[in-house]
Amino acid sequence: MGNRLQLRPLAKTVELSMCIKVSEIEGGVSLNIFTEGCDRVPFKLEFCFTPGYAINGESFMMTGEAGCNVTAKSGFVEVRDELDSILVGPAFANHFYTSAMRGSEPPSNQEFTVYFTDFTNLDRTVTIKKV
Repeated sequence: MGNRLQLRPLAKTVELSMCIKVSEIEGGVSLNIFTEGCDRVPFKLEFCFTPGYAINGESFMMTGEAGCNVTAKSGFVEVRDELDSILVGPAFANHFYTSAMRGSEPPSNQEFTVYFTDFTNLDRTVTIKKV
């Protein structure tokens, strides 16, 4: 059976290129994420945090619990403990395809995950800054 699959010609191939440029900014880093090629492929950017931290968004407020997640749609997400906090954003969400994405790592059972989602082709900049 393996030989028949090897003889089968490729019918249609697609290419997808991704570039992530990391830059230092005052108090943090900036991530510029750029894709080109195959259009409308679901994309997710995930941030995993230690459970128990306060997670605040433009329209939500919660304590991040292990194995749980949130998809943030807009604005900045603040993650804080008793002493420190960071801002991540601006957030974006254009789909909920996060946990069963083909080829991606399964969701963390030990951390709390914040998702930003979109479709290719995209050109997004996200900053992570200490407050």
